[in-house]
Amino acid sequence: MRRSGTTGWKGSAIGASPGSCGGATRYPLTGSSPSVYVKPHRRRTRSGRRKTAKRARTHTKEEECWVSAHTEAEALAKAAAKFNLPVDSIKLERDLDVLDTWFSSGLFPFAIFGWPDNTDDLAAFYPTTLLETGHDILFFWVARMVFFGQRLMGKLPFKEVYLHPMVRDAHGRKMSKSLGNVIDPVDVVRGITLEELHALLADSNLDPKEVEKAKQGQKQDYPNGIPECGTDALRFALCAMTQGRDLNLDILRVQGYRFFCNKLWNATKFALMYFPKDTVQTPEALPSSLSTIDKWMLSRLSHAVTTVNTAFRGYDFPAATTACYNLSI
Repeated sequence: MRRSGTTGWKGSAIGASPGSCGGATRYPLTGSSPSVYVKPHRRRTRSGRRKTAKRARTHTKEEECWVSAHTEAEALAKAAAKFNLPVDSIKLERDLDVLDTWFSSGLFPFAIFGWPDNTDDLAAFYPTTLLETGHDILFFWVARMVFFGQRLMGKLPFKEVYLHPMVRDAHGRKMSKSLGNVIDPVDVVRGITLEELHALLADSNLDPKEVEKAKQGQKQDYPNGIPECGTDALRFALCAMTQGRDLNLDILRVQGYRFFCNKLWNATKFALMYFPKDTVQTPEALPSSLSTIDKWMLSRLSHAVTTVNTAFRGYDFPAATTACYNLSI
C-alpha cells in the first residue's frame, strides 16, 4: 500500500486505483489483486516454521507463564529455564483461541451465513457488492476479509470498499472518554441534557480526576446539552460533512439540518393536502400553458434529480445533499 497525497490510498495491494468521493475513498476490487500482497509471504507460510504460544505451569508451584516456541520441546526447555525446574515438572497448555480479533472478524462475510456448510443464505448473499468502513482498519479488517474470501471461498467478499472519514469532535480532536467529547448517536437522535451527560460519566470506569476533566469539556461543548435532532437530520449531516480524511462533527450543524428536515416535512405535508388519497402519478407531457416560473422550477427539480442520481452512483454523498439543500432553500 502506498499513500497518495491527500486523495486517499492507492490500493494496488487489494484493489485497483480508488475513486475519490467527496474526500472519502472508494476501492474497486479485482479477483487477482490479493496475490500481489500475499505472494512474498507464501514461501514463509508454507515452510511450517511458525511459532505458537503455550501456557506453562509447574506441578510443584502455583506459577504459570507464557512461552513462544516453534516446537513443544523448545517450549518445555524455555519454561524449564524460566522456572529453574526440570522439564518433567512443567505442564504445557496450548491456547484454544487461536484467532485474534481481526482474524476472526475476517471470516465475517461468509461465517454469518453458515459457512462451512453450503447454506441457502451463503449462496444468496455471498459475495456482496459494497463494504463501508473506516480507513483506519483497512489493513486490520478489510485486507483479511479479502484474503480469507479468496482462500476459503474462491471469491472476493465484495466488489467495492467505501472508506468513510474518521469522525472527530467539532474541534477536530479524537473522541475520548477522558475528554468528555464522545458523541453517542442515540443522544443526538433523542437529545440529552447536560446533567444526564454528567451522570453517564459518573457511571463510567474513569478516574475521578478524569471525570471532572470530562465534565468541564462537556460544559464547554454542550452547555445546554445535546438537542433532539432526529435520525434523518443526523444521517443528512454525516453525508453532507463527508469530506477529507477526518469529519469534525458539529452538533450545531446537525441541529441546523434538523430545521431543514422539518421544513421539508412541513412542505410535503402542505403539498399532500392538495392531492386526493387515490392519486396515481403517470408520466405525461408538460402542458404548454405552464408559466415561466413553473417551467423554471421544474427545470431546477430535473437538474437536482440528475445531480443526486449521479452522486449516489459515485458515492459522492456531499454532492447529493448539496443538491437537495440548494433546491429547497
